Amino acid sequence: MKLYEMTDQIEFEQKDGYLLVTITDSVIIPQRAREILNLIGEESQRLKCNSVLLDERSVERRDVSHSEIMQLSKDMPKTGLNNINIAFWCKNNLIDEDAELLRVFTYTNEYIIKHFTDSDEAITWLKTKRRCQ
Repeated sequence: MKLYEMTDQIEFEQKDGYLLVTITDSVIIPQRAREILNLIGEESQRLKCNSVLLDERSVERRDVSHSEIMQLSKDMPKTGLNNINIAFWCKNNLIDEDAELLRVFTYTNEYIIKHFTDSDEAITWLKTKRRCQ
């Protein structure tokens, strides 16, 4: 069941126990990352859903510096992403040092983020965490 489409670049769909967010961007810059996180926060709050699968398989690269990654993680409470689990479903080349930094920075703020190349693994991981109400 598709809930709505924000633009042609981001879609939200409530699944059994998690929120599927699909983006079609090929490059992620800090402003776009912030926009995506804000929209996820709004929709997660609306649905009372703390488990998110972010399908970013279209993304070829992220142009986000280490300091910007840290700032994004510090700003997550402002986006409504309180006590949330986000599984990033992405290409293998995006599971790198930057992905690990985001996981570490957000962990210290009680957000758990993990990157996966396999959707089944990501969904299994999410289902061991919090769920949608």
